[in-house]
Amino acid sequence: MDVLETQTSKKEIIYKILQNATGFGEGEISDDLFLDVDLGIDSIKMLSIINEASKMEVFQDLVAQGISPDGLANMNTVGDMCRQFIKSVETAEKPRESLENYVLSAVSSVTGFMEKDLSGDMYLISDLGIDSIKMLMLIGKLQEQLPANIQNELLNIDQNSFSNLETLGDLIKLIDGISGKIPNTAVEKSIVQNEVTHEILDTQYSFLTAYKAVSNITICTKLKVRGQLDISKLQIAWGRVIKAHPMLQCFFKASNEAKNFGGYQLVKAANLVVPAIEVTYIFNESIETQEAFLKDKVEESINKKFDIGIWPLHGIEAVALEKSDFVLLISFNHLAADGLGMQQFIRELMSTYGDLLDDKRNSAPEVISNGQYDAIVCGINSWEEEKNQGLSENLAVAKKYLFKPNDCKLYQTEPFTGVTTRTYKVVVEEELFDRLIRTASKKDTSLFVLIVCAYVKTIAGFDCESNEFTLNLPTGGKIYPNVDATDIIGCFAQNLSVAFTRTLAEDNWDNLIDTVKTNLTELFMSDLDKKQIKAAASNARAQNMLVNGEIQNTIAAFIRNSMKSNLYLSYVGESHLNRRYGGVEILEYAPFTCTNPHTIDNVMEIFQNNLVITSNFDAGFVDENFIKSLLSTFVENLNVLAAEAFDKVGKSTFKNETVGIPDAEIIKVCENILKRKIEA
Repeated sequence: MDVLETQTSKKEIIYKILQNATGFGEGEISDDLFLDVDLGIDSIKMLSIINEASKMEVFQDLVAQGISPDGLANMNTVGDMCRQFIKSVETAEKPRESLENYVLSAVSSVTGFMEKDLSGDMYLISDLGIDSIKMLMLIGKLQEQLPANIQNELLNIDQNSFSNLETLGDLIKLIDGISGKIPNTAVEKSIVQNEVTHEILDTQYSFLTAYKAVSNITICTKLKVRGQLDISKLQIAWGRVIKAHPMLQCFFKASNEAKNFGGYQLVKAANLVVPAIEVTYIFNESIETQEAFLKDKVEESINKKFDIGIWPLHGIEAVALEKSDFVLLISFNHLAADGLGMQQFIRELMSTYGDLLDDKRNSAPEVISNGQYDAIVCGINSWEEEKNQGLSENLAVAKKYLFKPNDCKLYQTEPFTGVTTRTYKVVVEEELFDRLIRTASKKDTSLFVLIVCAYVKTIAGFDCESNEFTLNLPTGGKIYPNVDATDIIGCFAQNLSVAFTRTLAEDNWDNLIDTVKTNLTELFMSDLDKKQIKAAASNARAQNMLVNGEIQNTIAAFIRNSMKSNLYLSYVGESHLNRRYGGVEILEYAPFTCTNPHTIDNVMEIFQNNLVITSNFDAGFVDENFIKSLLSTFVENLNVLAAEAFDKVGKSTFKNETVGIPDAEIIKVCENILKRKIEA
């Protein structure tokens, strides 16, 4: 086969796959199109393309394996993708040996070439079209087909060895160097079904993947309380909240031979014995010493990784400060609860505890039955997107973005050794918070939009080189058509990666607010977050990224490198915590989270008319001094925004101090989300 003909045929194959995956017609795809901006292909869609390809007859046995970090970084346009197939490399040939047939069979399955047409001098990229994506598929296929006694040896090969291969002969030589000759077909064993199980929520698959590949996915809330610390009654209250929510009673279980997350189950613990609450006493210490101790305890909590195979997936610690003050540190693995779930857990815990202190012995939260929980999960998982629903052309598609201010340290993340998360807290107190609420009302928008606008201006000031910034913004994930999970504790949280241009960030406040409001409203109403979650869940269940229940190093590296942005603005909203629960008073409240490599996650929640902000950052990437400067600038931008509104209109023009969006608009947005009319 002529080299030019080979290159042309490979490009045609790439174009055809892209057409099928994106809906573009013949002749509409060209080398200069960006994979993400023009074709809408992000990291999740890239994996779904492979998944869709597996449905074709020639790829019917294909199970996607992912893409290497190098391959991901080098593929920006269609042309970039094509050039990886056709670039010239040196030839090296290896005669066929004992394991060659396994290699040829796997290559044939992945590329569509007949085995008889393969030869050792064929280029992996230009002749066979095996780029970094298909190399991962090939490794997965070899893992299935090679003799069982050498499959583990394949996983121990340095991933760079595969990246440096040039010809099919090189690949055969590498594989043939692994010892072991006796084929042994491994059979996937089914999981024992005698436990009580629940369907896994689609959102949980994304967090399962993150748990295995990226971070601890641990969240923690610090609650300072004034009143009686009665551990026995607190323990009883904890147990009653657990019994009220099925997800709090569960852990995850995988078969020993699980090859993908479809081999996982959500299992109810057989014996719900509430663990003892550990109490630490630090009496007679200065405020500074107490605060430093508590900061260390919080960071210890979020840097701890729950074993999701052991119940419970959350915990409570108590720190007694004085006779009448104590702190509760409540930690969750994110698979068990999101930020809204954490808020609800705390409300129900403190309400029950306060009642028990007042001798209301039968106090307990309303119980969510197994059937109710299963119906909610089933309703969400069965959601299907509406046809022809897309985003307008003027809405920017988020590109991959790395925030790298001057003071940061971009360290090598591979081989991955984990992340140490540090924290810093600031509080926007009632006076400024009140002005922000009034400003939101005047500008006919929400507090969330104002926060996003102020943060976009802040990031633009610290990143003077980028013309576009991408933020990860939260969506609740609890409201679907005919499904409302508002009162359910679980892992529902979703997020969207949203792009903002420098031109927009540097515009005046009014234009910035109007544009951000319009874009966010369209994004949230587009169901894009739901689509992404559904696609990610499907991939997690189908793709063979696990070996004996543990994720492969190459796949984990890809997942870590596929994050759209290293900036998270996690606005959870009003905590709805009362100031008092019976005989106890809530003095302070602060939410925290672990984070990802090179990442800053600013969590924001409203508590007693204060906006509590905690910055949770990779300590190897930036230090606390930088975070202080970042948050100081952010709060100043909030001040400027609120002050500008007051300078223009005067304080007396504000009438509604608590509602940022008119009722009619709220109803309209809710109707679009719920896909049904709401009676006012």
